[in-house]
Amino acid sequence: MTQLNSTSTVRALLLPLLLGTLTAHAAASDLHVDDDGMDYPNADYTSIQDAVDAGGGTIYVHAGTYTGTGSEVVMINRTVDLIADTTYGDVVIDGQNWRRCLTVLGRDADTSTYSINVEGFTIVNGRARFGQAPNSEHGGGIYAEGKVQIYRCEISSCYSEGNGGGIAVFNPNLYNNTTTSNGYDSYPYTHVRFSGGSVDNCIADGDGGGIWNWESNLDAVDTKIHLNGAYGRGGGTAGHHWCVHNGSTDLYGTTEVWGNTAEGDGGGVFVEGNEGFVFFREVDIVSNRSLTGDGGGICLLNADAIFRTLTLTQNDADQVNAGGSGGNGGGLAARSSIIRPDSNTAFPNTLLFLENTADCSGGGLFAKNSDIELEAAQFEGNMTLGKGGGMAAISCTDFELEEVTFLENIGRVAGGLYLKNTYGTLTDSSVLYNQGFMNGGMNGAGITIDGGSAELVISGTNFWQNTKKHIMKANGGKFTDGTGNSVQP
Repeated sequence: MTQLNSTSTVRALLLPLLLGTLTAHAAASDLHVDDDGMDYPNADYTSIQDAVDAGGGTIYVHAGTYTGTGSEVVMINRTVDLIADTTYGDVVIDGQNWRRCLTVLGRDADTSTYSINVEGFTIVNGRARFGQAPNSEHGGGIYAEGKVQIYRCEISSCYSEGNGGGIAVFNPNLYNNTTTSNGYDSYPYTHVRFSGGSVDNCIADGDGGGIWNWESNLDAVDTKIHLNGAYGRGGGTAGHHWCVHNGSTDLYGTTEVWGNTAEGDGGGVFVEGNEGFVFFREVDIVSNRSLTGDGGGICLLNADAIFRTLTLTQNDADQVNAGGSGGNGGGLAARSSIIRPDSNTAFPNTLLFLENTADCSGGGLFAKNSDIELEAAQFEGNMTLGKGGGMAAISCTDFELEEVTFLENIGRVAGGLYLKNTYGTLTDSSVLYNQGFMNGGMNGAGITIDGGSAELVISGTNFWQNTKKHIMKANGGKFTDGTGNSVQP
């Protein structure tokens, strides 16, 4: 048995205490940042970037305005939680109209949980400029790659010389190493969740005045996308899904897209590419405008769109030059796309088109070469200077309307529904008080079926007080009377 002397006995007693102290100190990886030391006098740093570079697991940033000197105010390329402590005021990251506010480079979404979390910041005056760094022209407020969560951040007055005035969500690797058995990536490299925040008064020279999603997963949850503008497409948000099978633009949780403007297609939302999809759940698209393109509220190009609860109100598609392109689909315009209800919910789907306007055709909805499946949809008070005050469908390959109401819509031809070179069905629906204004209302049918290959099979539908004619056939169009229709004067 070993005998302990007095010195070794003291060491034996102190060693567990010392180890406990060292362990506690090593675990205390939280860092604090205060620009002037007034709110947190014992702060570790006055610069956010210095704290990030020091490798803090959680960094608390206290009230103040934080600026930078490089191509961005803050660059994050490691796992970190960056949290604004707003106890004593806003925590502002200010790009001073010269540099991007925040660059976040997370890990591959196939292999990680959210590796970067950013919470509670006010992000202003960011500018994404060509030539400062790779992709430096995108994302004036935030540029994000990898698995990133952005929570309760307010982004405003930011500008991009490329795409994404407020936020750019970018996939740096279209062909990841992590794949499923069919060869597709489990997820795109980039998956960004932007929740509980807002993007307003941001501008992009390209697409996505508010938010730009390139071949990634974007979740915009409980988000306000207001008063942004794009000189390209998607005044509020733009998504591109041509390459990555599982890419998505997912808007849900009482998200508002309001008052945005695009020079081109999609005043509120523009989405293209059928490898991914766009999902609308509890979304209001209101008072957006396309100046020379299609889709005042939403424009879809070769896209797959799923809706659960979507309201489009008072959106406008302009055709600035008579005879020019654009001006179709005041609420929504779809070309070579799919529009379908969410089949994976027990709750009823709702799609409302209210008081939208279009210069050319489809006051509420314009669809061409598309598959359209609508249930429980309502078209009310929409107007066009052309055909289809409520809706215009041209050369659509699949067309099914069930429990759809056309009410008090106005068009030059076909106040309610205009159908050309399309075979479709209208079931258990209502066509009421629609009106037209060409030839003293002679072309103001509730429904117009135009073209030799056009046929509409109508069942269980009520017609009431449409101007001049409830149903008009033109150029060989065909109407098939199913069962249970009710026709009033």
